[in-house]
Amino acid sequence: MSTPYRYLIHGTLVQKTPLNSGGNQQDANDKTDQPLAKDGAGRYTLRGSSLAGAMIATARQLYGGLPEAITHGSPKNQNKDEKNRLEESRWIFHHSHPLGQGAHSTNIRDNVAIRHTTGAARHGAKFDIETLPAGTRWPFLMEVDTWREADQEGTPTTAEQLIGMALNTVKIWQKGACWLGGRVAQGQGWMYLEDNIQVYRLEAEHALVWPNAEQPPFDDNGQLLLEGVEALGEEELQEIRSHKPPGHSPYYFGSITLTTAPTVTEEAMLWGIDCLSSTQGKDKESQEKKKLKASQGFHDADDSPGHWIAPMGQPFDKYLRYGERKGEMDGLIMVDHNNRPIIQGSGLRGSLRHALSWLLRKQGVNIQEPGMPASTDYVAEKDLAQILFGSTKKSGLLLISDARIENDDWKIICQEMHAEDEFTQGVYADAKFDRPQLINARFAADYCLIRTPKMERDEEAWGKLKVALEYLDKLGQQRLINIGGGAWKGMGWVRLEITTPRNTEVEQEPTHAG
Repeated sequence: MSTPYRYLIHGTLVQKTPLNSGGNQQDANDKTDQPLAKDGAGRYTLRGSSLAGAMIATARQLYGGLPEAITHGSPKNQNKDEKNRLEESRWIFHHSHPLGQGAHSTNIRDNVAIRHTTGAARHGAKFDIETLPAGTRWPFLMEVDTWREADQEGTPTTAEQLIGMALNTVKIWQKGACWLGGRVAQGQGWMYLEDNIQVYRLEAEHALVWPNAEQPPFDDNGQLLLEGVEALGEEELQEIRSHKPPGHSPYYFGSITLTTAPTVTEEAMLWGIDCLSSTQGKDKESQEKKKLKASQGFHDADDSPGHWIAPMGQPFDKYLRYGERKGEMDGLIMVDHNNRPIIQGSGLRGSLRHALSWLLRKQGVNIQEPGMPASTDYVAEKDLAQILFGSTKKSGLLLISDARIENDDWKIICQEMHAEDEFTQGVYADAKFDRPQLINARFAADYCLIRTPKMERDEEAWGKLKVALEYLDKLGQQRLINIGGGAWKGMGWVRLEITTPRNTEVEQEPTHAG
């Protein structure tokens, strides 16, 4: 057999959560703060550089460091005696465009930063982003160049090690430890590689036909367009995977469950109806605050109630016609591409950070507010909230996905509200509005806690992070963490449970919940 020229790793990436892979320059008419990237043909694009950065980051966390054959560092870190330019990485990634015919729908998401000291929105920190919905599928193609000689300086890297490290990193992505695009810590860009990965070995004679700029590498059915080249079998793949440096998986996965009380139980009679206000204020078409019509989205085609609950004593048909005559309701229930309610990972993560910061302050710890000037006596190493959730300058170790609704019998009520004139006891000016709220709902989110090489050496520091999650779990089970809006109006005090994180090495099956 001749010398291997290239290895090709081909598969399909699937979004578990919405994705924002931005980078396009905004024009004067663009009202979205963070739009999606497109190519010259107008296709949504996942750049090869984004895939390369994400996989190299995963590999670094697996192996603690990478050879120069994969990533050579940056020019500013090079000594004068070294080469003037960087070598091309032997891991090569292709651009990707969503699978499927026709246009792909996108959503506009509102985001806002929360002041941890007050729990209110921070002034000037409101923005929106454009996302592709969960379930979008992307082709994945990676090349491993095994033709060039091994590194002469430092630890030698053989061709077998290069492809072995690549396949083991891909295996971690199959387990769900793949994050792409922006704001992954807030729940966006959670992805996984499907299990049907195909690996091809190209020999030296294929150098004249691969790559070919005039022909796509694969057909519509995912078959390699090179005659006589077959995918490697499982035994060959196992042999390749054995040629790798020692490493470990630093990813610890768990789940977060949110539950609102049912409409009629003994608990509800004692404490009142448990409501969750998970709302959004932007619409793709108008880019302005949207009003949610009662007749849209959450009732059956024959105008039966569906998920709506009419006010006491009012038949639903009259309530629905009233909603149509009234024209609109204030607020918009946050929904996914299947028109089912969701809670953004950013909202869930922000509430958890606020709760942890509050608890640590009660214990006398000086907590730094993200984006605000640090106090003179501030010590970063003691700030568990910053280590766990990150700051504006450094990423945290806790990633949280969107929370998806898990039951089908959830309901929506609409509470009519107003600001009261303290002198007349009537409605203050025109400050009357209504707020749709979820009841009898159960949500679930995934989270990932990353154990860095420093945490491997410092069991005490790792233990503190797990204790912090246990504190949040206890607060959540006592309904002391509020989610969504209207917290000081009695909304969002749901029951929240956080499971113990488990390492991906002990998982039996990939984490593919979407």
